[in-house]
Amino acid sequence: MHIKIRLVASKNSNLQCCQIVAANIRRPRDGQSLERLGIYNKHKKSLILNIGRFGYWLAVGAVPTKSTVKLLSKVGELPYYITKYI
Repeated sequence: MHIKIRLVASKNSNLQCCQIVAANIRRPRDGQSLERLGIYNKHKKSLILNIGRFGYWLAVGAVPTKSTVKLLSKVGELPYYITKYI
């Protein structure tokens, strides 16, 4: 399967946030995604993540990018089942 869990830059640069999405690797980084899994606010250092859907995409074969794993481990929201990607 060609699915990655990746970070997508915000459309509005003033918001200083990025989205965590499941996307086809053949699409551009800021292109169409399959599903939005969460949002990270860089200014407030807050993360809202749908853990259930995140786990689902991992179960069907999606692979998180290094930057996504690094962000989740920095914030402290690293679920036990993605520790193998570090």
